[in-house]
Amino acid sequence: MTSLCSGALAFWAKAKDNPRLTLIWRGLLFSIALWSFGRFGLGLATHREFGLVAVRFSYAASSWMGLLYVILCGMLVRKELPRWVVRVWGSLCGVLSVVAWTPLLVANVTPKLSFRFYDVPGGAVFQLFSAQYTLGIVAGLALLVYGVWRERGITRNRIRYVLLASVVGFVASWTTFPLVNDVQMYPFGVPLIALYPVLLTYGVVKHHVMDVNLAFRYATIWLAYIFLGLTVAVVPFTLLGVPVHKEWVLSAILAIACGPFLYRLAMPSITDLVDRLPWFRGRYLSRPAVVKALEGLYAVETLDQLPWAIVDRVKALVHARSCSVLIKDAGKPRFLVKAHYGLDPAQAVFLSLPYEGLLAKLLREDMTAIVAEYLPTGPQAIKSTETIRQELSFMHAAVVLPIMFRGDLHAVINIGDRDDDRPYNDVDIGHLNELARRSEHRLETLIAGMTHQQMTSMWAHDLVRPFSQKGSVHLIEMAADGAFGQVPPAVKAALELVSGDLGFVKFNLHQVLRPSDVVVFRILPTTLDVPYARIREKFKLEAVRHHINWTTDVPDVSVRVLCDSTIIEHRVLANLVENAFRHTPEGGAVTLGYSVENNVFLGFVRDTGPGIRKEDQDKLFQPGIQLNKAEGGTAGLGLASVKTVIESHRGRVWIESEWGKGASFFFSLPLDKKMHAA
Repeated sequence: MTSLCSGALAFWAKAKDNPRLTLIWRGLLFSIALWSFGRFGLGLATHREFGLVAVRFSYAASSWMGLLYVILCGMLVRKELPRWVVRVWGSLCGVLSVVAWTPLLVANVTPKLSFRFYDVPGGAVFQLFSAQYTLGIVAGLALLVYGVWRERGITRNRIRYVLLASVVGFVASWTTFPLVNDVQMYPFGVPLIALYPVLLTYGVVKHHVMDVNLAFRYATIWLAYIFLGLTVAVVPFTLLGVPVHKEWVLSAILAIACGPFLYRLAMPSITDLVDRLPWFRGRYLSRPAVVKALEGLYAVETLDQLPWAIVDRVKALVHARSCSVLIKDAGKPRFLVKAHYGLDPAQAVFLSLPYEGLLAKLLREDMTAIVAEYLPTGPQAIKSTETIRQELSFMHAAVVLPIMFRGDLHAVINIGDRDDDRPYNDVDIGHLNELARRSEHRLETLIAGMTHQQMTSMWAHDLVRPFSQKGSVHLIEMAADGAFGQVPPAVKAALELVSGDLGFVKFNLHQVLRPSDVVVFRILPTTLDVPYARIREKFKLEAVRHHINWTTDVPDVSVRVLCDSTIIEHRVLANLVENAFRHTPEGGAVTLGYSVENNVFLGFVRDTGPGIRKEDQDKLFQPGIQLNKAEGGTAGLGLASVKTVIESHRGRVWIESEWGKGASFFFSLPLDKKMHAA
């Protein structure tokens, strides 16, 4: 098992962040693989000669283990051996690998305990072999302990895994030596040797390894869960005295049946109990604590409060020395600090992130946390990675989180190192990513609300200024009245049309500014002769310019309709006629007319355009629908607005059209029954 595992790992895996480390590590794994292969051959041997060859093969392969191991440990902690030491030690290993095939190292094999054949040492050379092997292991372990003490962050975490692998592997392998020296102790640690190459590979190959404490925590939680499951499965049948051969069958069925329920019921309690142990106490937040911390985001009511709320959530989730939230600046292509803690005011003032920088680009692409320690280092780190690392250093960030809005990067959360200098583990990063996602959700909610209320009011406030006394719109009315000289009748008529439209805009802007005072529609008995006539005049020049036959049938003043005539003019007639002109080719015709049927006013706009397909007619009045955006529509809201207005007047709107034969839009409005009854 150890041989296959070591060989496979050495062949397939590699440490991407350090090619030299990969070379040494593979050499060590191949040495372990060949050693375990020789021991495997010794166990299968039925003849002494074959067993002797197998055991000598294993010693020849293991001659290099001590040297390769100490070199590997030195590279991990950046304390490499002097070259002359490597040369001298390497020469000794080469000699020992040759001498291993002679009786000087292994004299013979003989039965010991339950083994058919076992090593018989050759004397002084064997002691030299054991000494250099032990020296390599002890020196390597000392380097690893030094690295755990000196290093920080993810490098320290990798060293911990290699140290754990070394303790497991070499303590297990040392259980084979007493029997070699005729001490009657069974080599009980041999099965554990297979764990050594796995743990070693994980620590060397994975640049980002799971925190050792977190791995131990997970293992403890699952062992406790397995123990509980076995207890639930076995104890009831044991108490009932069920025969053993049936007990295990029924227990397995019960465990499988109750597994999901038991997991949901017991795992939170088990996790809470495990986190109370001394090794884990205070290091991990419970799920209820995380939920409670994140819930504070939903109390935020304005965009200005959101960055400070995010900073407070970071304080609650991780014990970081500093945190800052940078928001995209609308005026310049960069992100600026809006909230922070743990930074000097002078530092915070100058903090910024270029919008087109490499870090911002990476955040937009990955849309997840970027951890400084997870970035590759050393000769394999490309220039762009080093630039990103410099940007992180400038912002005092160990972790950065993106806050996206509508597919673009809206804000960046910078989180500094932890107070206790521990690296951010997978649980921490998971909590922080959840914070970023919930912040995005709150941002979307706030902006959506602001879009419909605050932002609309702000724009309306600015747009209404030209209508004030200090504005310029009143000059149009003055010009129409002749304040600047005699105005030709045609120009005066045009100015009056413009003034009427501006009056409609002014009135509705004031309604937007004071939404609580809005009267949506002022439905009164009125006539539609003026709105029809104004629409006729508005589109007269448009008809001449595009050679369209434009006719209007103005309703008689005796036809009185229950409606808001201003709204009908600007949001119904104007939209329908504008659409008709847009879709009618030169030489075509557009007609605005009406009829009175069954005490209902029927208005219509008819054109000779391409018409509307049957399958498109039902969706045409939906907001945002534009069948052909290339024909100059705006937001696809015109016909939706027509439908809203007409239905608010207790009327209806519909289409009659055939593809290729133009279209007719009809709308109905209630008549003033009292007037028409008289």
